[in-house]
Amino acid sequence: GEEWPVCENCNEELDHVCQIDYSTGVHEKLEGISLINLFLCWSCIKAGNEDAGFIVRLYPDPLDKTGSAGV
Repeated sequence: GEEWPVCENCNEELDHVCQIDYSTGVHEKLEGISLINLFLCWSCIKAGNEDAGFIVRLYPDPLDKTGSAGV
């Protein structure tokens, strides 16, 4: 598995905010992307830190054979 993301500003673990199944729906899709996860540092946001840490992780479509995922 992956390591849990940590804020680059305060070194606290980031909070998982949402997960989006990008493989379904009527929106225009990014080639090779199936799942999107968003993590934020609520500690920095609450403290008013304008450089609050966040990470967006993109996961490949397991059916995509182009190898373009993970952008």
